[in-house]
Amino acid sequence: MRITQNTINRNMQHAINQNLKQLSDLNTQLSTGRRVNKVSDDVPAARQIMSMDRENSRIDAYLGNLETADGVLSVANSSLQKASETISRIKELAVQSATGTFSPENREAMAEGVDGLLQTLISLANQKHDEAYIFSGESTRVPPFEVTTDADGLVSAVNYVGQMVSTGVSIAPGVSAEVNFVGREMWQREEDLFETTIALRDAMRESDLDEINRLIGNLEAAHSGIRRSLGRLGEQQAQLPLLRSATESVRDMNAQIVSDRRDADMAELTTRYQSQLALLQVVMQVAAGSLKPSIVNFL
Repeated sequence: MRITQNTINRNMQHAINQNLKQLSDLNTQLSTGRRVNKVSDDVPAARQIMSMDRENSRIDAYLGNLETADGVLSVANSSLQKASETISRIKELAVQSATGTFSPENREAMAEGVDGLLQTLISLANQKHDEAYIFSGESTRVPPFEVTTDADGLVSAVNYVGQMVSTGVSIAPGVSAEVNFVGREMWQREEDLFETTIALRDAMRESDLDEINRLIGNLEAAHSGIRRSLGRLGEQQAQLPLLRSATESVRDMNAQIVSDRRDADMAELTTRYQSQLALLQVVMQVAAGSLKPSIVNFL
């Protein structure tokens, strides 16, 4: 079978093109530092890389939600802790006013102090995090506790107007954390903290010692409810660092798998590139030789 010059030319052109393509692929890998830049570079590795990338996107979402939950719980814990301290101060004033050593004028002054502390409690219960009310359940744009005042401008009632359903975010597969709480369950569970404080203030203004003593018991019950809520939220927040650490470990392992599959060995790539370049030079020399006109062609 006679091999024509056209056949030789086509074969040489094909060999040159193949070498150029391989050089281009190697050059891409060298410039990006990645062995796998497209699916066709390594189909099994590319599939695993895409799977790990999707998994790490979910993990990043979990970590973002963990950060959000930690921020909300920090604000909620701080609010309840300050509320507990405020209730202790109210209790001190109530116990003092329940003794017979103080005059009605003294009790009136103490009542003013309790009224100021009541305002503090309301402010703490209407606390926000990132412009969202944290004790309003799903109604994050609505202050959870609505205040009613009397003709003298004193607080006469505090009513919960938030939702009775809390909201949460996913922080791990099948695990969620609350980021908005039902305020009534935290501030008015065992005893209505606001109603008790209002009644206590009024009893102190009227120097009603029997009523003051009775309301001190109610205040203690309300305080117990706040402490229980504080303990529950504290336990939830204490678990977040461990969960975050475990989630970050999984993300790092996934990232290592992706790196192992995707990243190139630069030393090996450089050697392959130089070898491929040398091979191309040889092919081109052979091609140049095969394309030289022979004296026979002119005979």
